[in-house]
Amino acid sequence: MADNVMVTSDELIGVPEDVDNVISLLKPDMTQFTSMVGNEGIDETRHQWMEDTLRKPGENATTEGARAVPTQRDQPVMLSNQTQIFQDTMSVSNTSDRVKKYGRATETARLTVKMGLALKQDYEYAMVARSQAAVQGTPAVAGMLGSIHTLVHPDQIKDLTVTAASGDTPAVLGTFTEDNLNDALETLWTEGVDASVLMGPGPIARAVSDFAFKAPASAGSGAVRGQQSAPNVKLVAHVDIYEGPFGGPVRVVKNRVFDPNALMIFDPDMWQTLTLRGWNRTPLAILGDSREYQMLGEFSLKNGNRRSGYLFTGVAN
Repeated sequence: MADNVMVTSDELIGVPEDVDNVISLLKPDMTQFTSMVGNEGIDETRHQWMEDTLRKPGENATTEGARAVPTQRDQPVMLSNQTQIFQDTMSVSNTSDRVKKYGRATETARLTVKMGLALKQDYEYAMVARSQAAVQGTPAVAGMLGSIHTLVHPDQIKDLTVTAASGDTPAVLGTFTEDNLNDALETLWTEGVDASVLMGPGPIARAVSDFAFKAPASAGSGAVRGQQSAPNVKLVAHVDIYEGPFGGPVRVVKNRVFDPNALMIFDPDMWQTLTLRGWNRTPLAILGDSREYQMLGEFSLKNGNRRSGYLFTGVAN
């Protein structure tokens, strides 16, 4: 009598694959700055605007019947920035789009979404990730927009570097303190700015969270802050909103692509992204059995008044 041989699943022929029909894509929020400022359409690659300031208030009294005497008047300051072209190009074979796939109807559709997200992050990077001077574009040189570092008044940029780099010795960067923050808020308050955002890289969260438990140096060595929690109460060790003597509430915003050694306090209403050509996907020439597409946009950046923000550089993280 023959042995009863069991058929197991690993022996089967023709079993369909078990593949999830969803493609998981990590999409870190990397456009915090772009998302919170305004937008303005422009018509030239070099956009110009003007800023002005009021004279400082002072004693003002005159005698009865006095003759009017004109005083010296200042002219507004002309500012400008250049546009920068951002682009990405893909090539997809016709077979790739035709064959049945999991998680997407066509490969072209999947890559279009990814290109769009990545290009928006490239735009954010150009504005906040490093000090980038404006460059006028030519047929041989790509135009570059000036980053936030170039659009804050020099009087309101503070370098916290302790020791500059020398030879093979790297620079020693400084610690961002609550006194630094309050000094900046006082300056902005004096200028009449309602600063509402403190933006920087991830480590900013740790620095500002320490404010909840450590009194600023200006308060004296014996000062304490914070309160003891009752047993079994959740400890919240982060600060999302800061209110100080010269401003608030100031929202603390972490930005994944922000300059790793900088922080900026600013009024978002004073900043605008500038659009010469919005994002657009254009089919290119057909090259045999494939199709190419280019996604492109041309943008710049504007700060209505350079004294509406305060920038810290040389910040240790």
